[in-house]
Amino acid sequence: MEKNIKKELLNIKEETDNKLTIAVIDDILDMTDTDKEIISYMNNVINHGCISGIVSSLIYCSDTEKFFKEYTEEIFDLMNEYKENFGEYPNIELNSNNLAWFGYESICYELLNQLEE
Repeated sequence: MEKNIKKELLNIKEETDNKLTIAVIDDILDMTDTDKEIISYMNNVINHGCISGIVSSLIYCSDTEKFFKEYTEEIFDLMNEYKENFGEYPNIELNSNNLAWFGYESICYELLNQLEE
């Protein structure tokens, strides 16, 4: 039986209390219709990054600043998790653009891993 990706994302959203995860799932579901589009979109985010412009809600500095301010705690939790896993923080310049993108990309990566299990 084939997975229903959209349904699985909604289940993940329902089971989490992480505001950043919820926001990314909402964004994914707003931007895609089919399971194939969802997986393709998430792969594009992971492979090309938000810097590519794929995440239309995180193109402008004003948008990334707002996103970073809203999810600062969750983003820094991801930074610390990255450090625990790799022994160092990600090699990015610390500004609201890069931190917002890091947070969004990290959640996409985590969600894709969960969906593939």
